[in-house]
Amino acid sequence: MDEERVKKLVRELIIEVGEDPTREGL
Repeated sequence: MDEERVKKLVRELIIEVGEDPTREGL
């Protein structure tokens, strides 16, 4: 899988959980 795809999926998961992406450092 492309790194960009992985980052996008992780980012979407974090948003669903309600966490701030910048806070996690991802």
